[in-house]
Amino acid sequence: MIVELTSDDIGCILANAPFFWQEIKGDELMSPLNNKTFFNFLKGGFTNDRIVGWKYIENQIIHGGILFSKDYIPITNCTILNEVFWWMNPEKRNTTYSFKLIKKAEEYAKQNQIDYVMMACMENPRPERLTQFYKKIGYSPVQTQFFKKIL
Repeated sequence: MIVELTSDDIGCILANAPFFWQEIKGDELMSPLNNKTFFNFLKGGFTNDRIVGWKYIENQIIHGGILFSKDYIPITNCTILNEVFWWMNPEKRNTTYSFKLIKKAEEYAKQNQIDYVMMACMENPRPERLTQFYKKIGYSPVQTQFFKKIL
């Protein structure tokens, strides 16, 4: 079952954040995950309705979830659901639930006059597989971002 994430789920999101961060090699690409900062982002985002997301629950166990920030882009006068965090337990990855989580975001966007849903494709760990998945469900690549850590 797919249901909305709420502030009551912050603990679950934080518990899965290290798994997500390790899998995308976040420490190598950016910096170590900062749970306190992420907690404050989640708390503030749920409070002021700047973040939204959904979780996949089966037998009262959360097997995955997707989280977006709602961002306004003034140069285009558009609102975007921008993926922040997407995790799925490995044993559930070859099911339709990843797709269903994204479809839930698309439904939300339609109902709330949000112009775009933006999904990330990290260079690690499996960019080809994820790129193929996004294209299969109708997403187009728009931008590649390059990062440089400034010391």
